[in-house]
Amino acid sequence: MEELNKNQIVLLTLLVSFVTSIATGIVTVTLVNQAPPAVTQTINRIVEKTIPGETKTQTIIKEVPVIVTEEQLIVDVINSASPAMVRITDHAGLALGSGFVISDDGLIATVDKIFPTGPIETEIYQVFLSKSRQATARLVKSDAKKGVILLRLDIATIKDPENKDASKVSLAKLELTDAETLPGQTVLSLGVPDSGPLTVSGGIVSGLFTDTASSTSFINTSAANQNNIGGPLLNIKGKVIGISRDTGAALTAKMIQDTLNAIPK
Repeated sequence: MEELNKNQIVLLTLLVSFVTSIATGIVTVTLVNQAPPAVTQTINRIVEKTIPGETKTQTIIKEVPVIVTEEQLIVDVINSASPAMVRITDHAGLALGSGFVISDDGLIATVDKIFPTGPIETEIYQVFLSKSRQATARLVKSDAKKGVILLRLDIATIKDPENKDASKVSLAKLELTDAETLPGQTVLSLGVPDSGPLTVSGGIVSGLFTDTASSTSFINTSAANQNNIGGPLLNIKGKVIGISRDTGAALTAKMIQDTLNAIPK
């Protein structure tokens, strides 16, 4: 009789586990079917379920879809990219426009449009970073034909309220994409105009075109506007696909890379 009761317990446990698995599957399928069109990413996580047996425990591995909405992806991109953003001013403190760090040694990418009379090699520019840090920077490379400007941050001049030793200050940076940019892609444009907070504009890539006179490649997008000139144009993965240069137009990441490659070694 005692042995029979043990078998009954085992069977009852298996039955409960079976019913629970079916219920979980039904709920999961229902939630997936009800997910909004904004869903752009599904992550598979491994879940282990232990089923007691007569002599040992059996482990079943199953995949459970976790829904990540486009809204959450956008928030994550903004939070990740914002520390690399900078505001650039002239020596008198006049706000010029936005830029962003693209290397560990302090290279900053921006565009010619933020400089009223063009970038000056001897000019010392003021750069305001995240966390109330500031430093000076000088022109490294100017590509007048393509419109990309590279400044180099003087690491030794960084003033950090939280860390007085500039040599120990780490810089956040953004990575250039090597993927093809396609019409219809969701994009974000960031900027830090004047002394205000970070601004964010969203949109899609509505087209790609080339200025035959200068061989300059442009991305046509409503995300680029006057508040983010010189700021990065990011894809949903947080990679730089371009840099805002005019309202509705951004230079491509390849133009930035070409300018980087032209810096003398």
